[in-house]
Amino acid sequence: MSTQQWHKIIFSHSQITAGDESELTDMFNKIFMELGAPQNFALFSEIPKSGPDLIHYLSPAESKDMSSLIRKYSGTPCEKPENVKLRLLVGYQSVEKNIDNL
Repeated sequence: MSTQQWHKIIFSHSQITAGDESELTDMFNKIFMELGAPQNFALFSEIPKSGPDLIHYLSPAESKDMSSLIRKYSGTPCEKPENVKLRLLVGYQSVEKNIDNL
């Protein structure tokens, strides 16, 4: 898996209700801490315009370390999220402000 690839994970309403989204955030945070909280390592959530789905984006720096998590939640490679409102879930505020440099 390339370390320069963004990934997205889409959660349906039923998956969110079942706790999958919270589990992903917890697992991501655990790996983030185990790796020493790398500066360019981040998990974002798209603020949905409408609809029940919730999309999470994993920054490119983590894809190698997160391969099992990406597989577990059927993450797919994607382009850098643009023209959407993102909320930083795990990571440093500096990453959120400099997302165009990832």
